[in-house]
Amino acid sequence: MRKIREVLEQVTTLELNGISYSSAGLLYELLGEHQGVKIIHEEMSLMPYYIMDEMVYEPYIFELNIRIANRPSLAEYLLARTRKSRIEEINPDTERILTNCYIELLEPASDEFADKLREYLHYLLVGDDFSDNVCNAVGEFDKGKVYLAVL
Repeated sequence: MRKIREVLEQVTTLELNGISYSSAGLLYELLGEHQGVKIIHEEMSLMPYYIMDEMVYEPYIFELNIRIANRPSLAEYLLARTRKSRIEEINPDTERILTNCYIELLEPASDEFADKLREYLHYLLVGDDFSDNVCNAVGEFDKGKVYLAVL
């Protein structure tokens, strides 16, 4: 059993302006190689970055929020994050993105955490939402330039 920060350090491949960035692609591969591994997580946020040369693009909406909860609270999270009063008021695209960028578990050493983290990474690296966002902002998308940092 390993802590999430230890796993991230294992795939840290870039230091820039005093910030350590972990390769999203390497983390995805590592989690695939060790399926079923139990990772101890904590409440935290991971921000994805797209780094070209020394230019850093930070698409805030794709921030991964990891929560330990006593009861399901996705709806509360969506409402708080969008500042809406009803789920029906949230743009469907925004709701899809925020739902894919949220992990909620009932205990810190859940067997599900590594699988859910890998699903999030698959969403970033293979899905269209993140790549389209990056392409629109910087004109390209390369999975090898996607990194994560702990907030």
